[in-house]
Amino acid sequence: MPNGPSDDEARPIFEGSELDCFLFLDSIVEEDENLHEKLVLEGDPVNLLWVIPITSVECRFANRRSKDGDSWMGLREFLDILERKHHPVVLEEMRKSYVRRKLK
Repeated sequence: MPNGPSDDEARPIFEGSELDCFLFLDSIVEEDENLHEKLVLEGDPVNLLWVIPITSVECRFANRRSKDGDSWMGLREFLDILERKHHPVVLEEMRKSYVRRKLK
């Protein structure tokens, strides 16, 4: 999701960076898979999220739907791209967008 009101107004997260949106996913750490069973705050289970800074172009790509209305199509394809690109667990503030074409 963009860090501002719209893609047009998104600001870089880091100065000089293309990264201007965030993607929130379940934790990729296997040990966190059952954390919600062990960590409870005020009666509510706690799940950790993996926060991935992404570009506006990547955000639009991940949010697109298939013709049959499958709202997860774009996200699945974007996650495949992250895997193919060996997206690092450690943040690269100046990472270039993995998605090059403009989507409408």
